[in-house]
Amino acid sequence: MKFLDKLKILPKYLKAKYYTKKANKLLQKGDIKRAKDYYEKLEKMGFVNYMIYHNLGSIYFQFGNLEKAKKYFEKSIDLNNENVVTYSTLSEIYLRERKWEKAEKVIDKALEIEPFNYFLKKRKKRVFNKEWRKSYVDSLEETEKGLKAKKEGDIDKAKEHLKKAVQLNNKNSTASFVYGTILFNEKKYEEGIKHVSMAVEFSQNKRYSAVLSSMQRKLNEIKKKK
Repeated sequence: MKFLDKLKILPKYLKAKYYTKKANKLLQKGDIKRAKDYYEKLEKMGFVNYMIYHNLGSIYFQFGNLEKAKKYFEKSIDLNNENVVTYSTLSEIYLRERKWEKAEKVIDKALEIEPFNYFLKKRKKRVFNKEWRKSYVDSLEETEKGLKAKKEGDIDKAKEHLKKAVQLNNKNSTASFVYGTILFNEKKYEEGIKHVSMAVEFSQNKRYSAVLSSMQRKLNEIKKKK
């Protein structure tokens, strides 16, 4: 590249460098919405690498937009086919879409890259387990229905879906937590605490732990008054 051409592109390069640094910091802080905006600016500018696509995929995955997440993970793999985290999360998307063979294929690819990765081996067993994966996806879908019903104010319907979600997969921490809080609010204290405890056990969500502690204090106060 000629010197004058380099001078012309320098401002754009410096701006891209700033956007990348800003986006990465926001992502680390958990501000995924603003991070997404900066990463997408970089995409429009044409300053992208596999990690930017991976991060966009991860953000859209957290938003629940599986179609966009899949698109960005696939773009990331096109630029770097050695990132096992991308393959692992992509296998999760294929599971949720019930594309079982694709889920199997990408987890196998991840293990080709890191054949001694304990977590990938454990994940492969689940992905290839026909009974587990169906129950897992069914549970997620029941959770979504339960959350939608709760948002619409239909608590009975929400309980029905969330209870089924937990029955299908007792490690579904979201379903256990929301179901438990509903039960607790209906004064079914011990059953509510049991389900929130399950949510805490199978996740590292600090909010769940805080809610559980609050429930336990409240139940102790109620028992003292009796």
